[in-house]
Amino acid sequence: MERSPRAVMNIINETFRVGRTPIALATVQNTVNDLPRSGRPRSNEEKSLDVWLSFTENPHNSVLRAAQEQDISKSSVHNVPKRAKSHPFKVKLVCALNEDDSDRRVEFSEDMMALILDFPSNIAFSDEATFQLDGTLNRQNCRYLLGR
Repeated sequence: MERSPRAVMNIINETFRVGRTPIALATVQNTVNDLPRSGRPRSNEEKSLDVWLSFTENPHNSVLRAAQEQDISKSSVHNVPKRAKSHPFKVKLVCALNEDDSDRRVEFSEDMMALILDFPSNIAFSDEATFQLDGTLNRQNCRYLLGR
């Protein structure tokens, strides 16, 4: 026995009933959008703003320390930036390069190597910043929140 697609769809809808169909919802609510949620909100807007202000004042602040300062749970503090779709990022400072910069850098390094024979042993790195061979600067422990 051959069934039409409409008959098969009706059998499936009757067998696997999951609630009202969008058409039934549209006739009751005049829209297919979800109804507004009732109940307690996820978080207090004032406390969320206080958390944002604490991260703005001290971007190096940890979630645990901010939770202790604001007297709210660690998970609530963690969810505030997450709901705002912001994420931690590292600042990477690089200089804009011109066309003749590479020639000038090579010339400078050759001049310095000629002036100072033990030049590599006289370089001092501090502040947990590492200079790479391509000229970029890697700064450790610099985390900020970026909003989208």
